[in-house]
Amino acid sequence: MFKLLQKIIGVKQLSVIAKVDIKEISDICYSDKFGFFFISNQCLGLINKSGKLEYPILGNEGEAGDNIGEEEFSLLNNPTSIIFRESTGEIFIIEKYGKTIRTINTREDYSSKRYLSDASQKTIDKIFVRECIEGKTAVGLDAHTISWTNSLLNTVFILKHNGDIRVIGGEKEGYSISSSDEKYMFNRPSGIAISNNNIYISDMNNHCVRRFGINNQKNIANHIVAGHPLKLDISPKKLLVINDNLLFISNNSVKSYISGNKTYNDIYISDNIVSITNGPQNRLTILEKENA
Repeated sequence: MFKLLQKIIGVKQLSVIAKVDIKEISDICYSDKFGFFFISNQCLGLINKSGKLEYPILGNEGEAGDNIGEEEFSLLNNPTSIIFRESTGEIFIIEKYGKTIRTINTREDYSSKRYLSDASQKTIDKIFVRECIEGKTAVGLDAHTISWTNSLLNTVFILKHNGDIRVIGGEKEGYSISSSDEKYMFNRPSGIAISNNNIYISDMNNHCVRRFGINNQKNIANHIVAGHPLKLDISPKKLLVINDNLLFISNNSVKSYISGNKTYNDIYISDNIVSITNGPQNRLTILEKENA
């Protein structure tokens, strides 16, 4: 059983907006038109705006595969992250073993395709030289850019709408800044968000959130927004930016970071937090698994 909790930033009270009886949900995103899309056990599902479960709407439960095309033939291959682009009606899913990004068009009966161009896919294939791609992934986007991370490879990818792909970092873990993308170092980047032409990265084992401009070619991610590698006070995972509020999961809580006085507020504390997303009216929504 899972429940969705909604919170207005600055207000203590949380409200339960939906409960669904399902064994597994790994990530969730929100659409103003449809409700909450989620990925679970090789499938795409939906908690619609009435709070009712529609599952599965794509894929066969427990069956992994690389089939891409019409709804009834599509199979997912270990999906880890999901996000929705409202302007185009597209769902973006990162598939860990598919080693690609899949887009699902809600305006065309959930038909799917690979988002990457041939050139971009070749760049990805050069990096994914090993079969073991066990790292957690996260995805963020705006109207023109999609960006994602691979925590095992300590790498951040930025794909522009014109097909140009940028790869930052590499397999070696650590903390460094550099004007050279390949010499840059992360340590388990596990969350990513795009807001106002900035990319925010949860550098989990460096215990900080880093920020850089999408078009900035030098000293990328040089600015630490929250935390510090030497302080060890946070280990940020999935993050969001809602109305200039930086929100992220760290350990067993959802935290809000206030940049002015550089403090963290615990918005919600629970051992069962699974994911967060921006929900109705751009409010924070927390996905939590209920104890049996």
